[in-house]
Amino acid sequence: MEHDREAAGCAPVECEHLGRHGSVAAWKQSRGDSGRFGHTALGTSAYHIALLIDTQHGRIGIEFYAPDDKEIGHKAIDNTDLFEERLGLAATPFDAKKASGLRFYKDGCKIKNNEAAWPRFISEQLEWALAMKKLIAELQL
Repeated sequence: MEHDREAAGCAPVECEHLGRHGSVAAWKQSRGDSGRFGHTALGTSAYHIALLIDTQHGRIGIEFYAPDDKEIGHKAIDNTDLFEERLGLAATPFDAKKASGLRFYKDGCKIKNNEAAWPRFISEQLEWALAMKKLIAELQL
């Protein structure tokens, strides 16, 4: 699927890579405060999967969160071990006032001034997203 990369605010390498793995249009992109943290999200109104980039701490990650349905978030938290096993990452559960879910990070990812590594980071995040999406279906979240 082709789209206007410049209008979408994507770097060319990022868009080409995401495009090979499915519909780029399905992913919502956001830039965080001061450019240190951003995410790309996919999901339904019941839950979201966010790909996380934290340049300040040199890490990438993924998050499952249910913004309005605490039952879905709690079910994910109850299955933390399964998520950790499938993703190969340690989970940090969270249960905020309106949202709950699981957050995973991989440290040691030099993102800033290292564009050559971005395709590898994106590929890894997309693999996590596919594994997470499959587990979500298995758990019927």
